[in-house]
Amino acid sequence: MLNIVWSQAFRIGVRGIDESHADHLDFLNLITTLIRAKEDTSVILSQVERLYLDLESHHQDEDRLMIDLGYPELTAHQAVHTFLLDELKVLARHFVQGNDASAMLRAASTMGHLLLDHIIRHDLAILTFMQGRGLTETRLSMVD
Repeated sequence: MLNIVWSQAFRIGVRGIDESHADHLDFLNLITTLIRAKEDTSVILSQVERLYLDLESHHQDEDRLMIDLGYPELTAHQAVHTFLLDELKVLARHFVQGNDASAMLRAASTMGHLLLDHIIRHDLAILTFMQGRGLTETRLSMVD
């Protein structure tokens, strides 16, 4: 997996959500770097756990935002969040079951692609919905 660089094109216009998305990509890049450096599995797993906990918290923030907005695709979006967390558990199992670097890199790459797909296909739809309601970053800049 190549390092994934945050792009302004991924912004949904909610500062806290956008910052979390950038952090998630940074976590994945760090995990990939650790795998390539053949770091101890426990070090890698600690970063995977941090990413998992951060994603859980982030998903709660997104859920609150979507509820506050009356977002019509809330249930479907929540199902995608559950799927992403389940896939991260699969990634963690690859690390626990053995230190096969190529399998771990494939798992990390898959997770990176899933996260980007989620941001582009699902989270940017929230931006479209917000724009349709006349909301901009200046009116809604942080999830409380």
